[in-house]
Amino acid sequence: MKIKKVDKNKGNKFGARKYAEVDSDTYFGVKYTVVKVRVKNTKNYAYKCTCPDHIYRNRECKHIREFKLKEK
Repeated sequence: MKIKKVDKNKGNKFGARKYAEVDSDTYFGVKYTVVKVRVKNTKNYAYKCTCPDHIYRNRECKHIREFKLKEK
């Protein structure tokens, strides 16, 4: 898994504060998008990923964990 960099407000992609493209470990050439978005009417943030693990199981995936590490 490889994150080149975490972009801030670049084109406001998906309404995100920050986002990154993450390469898949399993499938060659597949990239997932991880975004950090503000939860409506709060000061909290949520992380979303386009990978099947996050979408169908609704849990924090390895891409989000990697994104959080790179973000700091």
